[in-house]
Amino acid sequence: MPRFLALMGLGLLLVALGVWNLRGDVSSVHWYNRRKVAEGDRPAYGKWMGSGTVVLGGCLALAGVLDLTLGRWEHAELVMAAVILAGIAVGLGLILYAQIRYNRGIF
Repeated sequence: MPRFLALMGLGLLLVALGVWNLRGDVSSVHWYNRRKVAEGDRPAYGKWMGSGTVVLGGCLALAGVLDLTLGRWEHAELVMAAVILAGIAVGLGLILYAQIRYNRGIF
């Protein structure tokens, strides 16, 4: 499978899950990771988790588009790697913030 399709597919799947969480439905988050979240905090928790997931997915999808458009440019893979690493750093940062603040810890 071409790298473009793999990045786009995974990216769009994560964006869809993130939007699902942003709407307040955190059922896609494993029960163990949301078990200590108070009922009143679920909408805020969903927004933070969803934002992190959308950032992760969006950066993967953007890397897929860059793979398609930059083609054989000698620095294309470096640019794609930078986009993916930035998305991982920001996305996981938002997700960890939600876990620590609303679930009272990572686990």
